[in-house]
Formats: sequence, structure tokens, C-alpha cells
Amino acid sequence: MKFLESISSFWEKCATFTGTASRSEYWWAQLFLFSCAVLILGFAQFEKLETMLFLFDVVIFVPCMALTVRRFNDIKLPTLIPIVVLSLSLFFEILTFGTDEFGILDFLSISIEIFILGACLAPSANKTIKKD
Repeated sequence: MKFLESISSFWEKCATFTGTASRSEYWWAQLFLFSCAVLILGFAQFEKLETMLFLFDVVIFVPCMALTVRRFNDIKLPTLIPIVVLSLSLFFEILTFGTDEFGILDFLSISIEIFILGACLAPSANKTIKKD
């Protein structure tokens, strides 16, 4: 799947928790979201930066969870894992919103997201090899 197809699919299937998502679909969408976050960092005023990033996270929460669940379907991992860990990550972010210190909840949130990203590196379980 190409970049623009992946972004289109990300928004079209923003609440679809069934089916699968290919590795390229997942990673192109992640690149797009990362680029959006970098743009927010670059253009938001410093006083409003944390609020802008928080709102961005809230807006993309369900579409990201749906994409991750579809990716977990594709690699045959339990789909309850991303639902629980991404919900915990958002919960930790809500608890630490407005604080300037980097604490244990921030560390847990980042660790959870790294775990999910690492799990999504796995190749598709449904892939068949075609011989020419």
C-alpha cells in the first residue's frame, strides 16, 4: 500500500475494528501521524503546545486504536492487548496533563507505545508465498 492510499484508508476505516491492516498501511499511517505531531511542535505557540498535542492525541485515539487492532488481527495477536494498553496510555496522559515533570506515568506511557510499535513490526500471518 502506498502512502496516500494508507492515509485514505486510515481515515476511512477510523472506527473499523474488524479486518486486517498490512504492515505498510500501519507504518505509512504512523509516519503521517508523526509528521503531523512534528508540524504541531513547529507551529504551535509554546504556551499552547501541550494543549495542542493533547487535543491531537484525543482526536487520533480511536482511529489509531482501530488501525492497531486491525494490525494485530493481521499478525494473529490478541486484539485485547492494544485496546488495553492504548487505553492505559491515554489514561496516563490525562493524569499527567498540565504537569511539567517527567514521571513514572510518562515513562509507562512511552514504554507501552514502544511495545505496540515493536509488536506491529511482525510480518503478516496470512501472507502466502507465490512461486514464479
